[in-house]
Amino acid sequence: MVAKSNKNKQIKEILTEEDYIKLMNTPCTNYEVKKGFVFSLYTGLRWADVKPLKWENIKENTIVLEQSKTGVRLEVPLHQIASKILGDRKEGLAFHLPTQDGANKVLGKWANDAKLEKHITWHCARHSFSVLLQQKGIDLATVAGMLGHTTTKYVQQTYKRYLQENAKGAIKKLPAL
Repeated sequence: MVAKSNKNKQIKEILTEEDYIKLMNTPCTNYEVKKGFVFSLYTGLRWADVKPLKWENIKENTIVLEQSKTGVRLEVPLHQIASKILGDRKEGLAFHLPTQDGANKVLGKWANDAKLEKHITWHCARHSFSVLLQQKGIDLATVAGMLGHTTTKYVQQTYKRYLQENAKGAIKKLPAL
């Protein structure tokens, strides 16, 4: 039996570098959602790992945690923007977020306010993190490890995306007369 693709499955949106910047420069109705989402853009963490993230999981410039979905131990170095979002060390939760549905509603309004014509959900941050790293030439093993996957298989299947801008660069590599 041959597997068939689900034509009703919505393709997950990804954010470009320009989209990152537009969002960060656009006010959001819930500042905690904005901080948490941008933090996910720069760490690749799932909603299920950001929502319960505690200060004790942040060591120096690294997040150390056991992923809630997979149970895999994860260590992710913090980008300077992620560190800046966290600010000064406190106690308890790193972010005070609403429910996932509530956060996704805020994200939808925020994306609309930023003039992004994309359906943004929290998972979009994780997906964008992976695709952007791959576009920057980061090897699949490193991307997979940063996402908490033990192999590259899932990254190759799920977090790989045909991008028009990649095609434009690729076509220029063909020989010219």
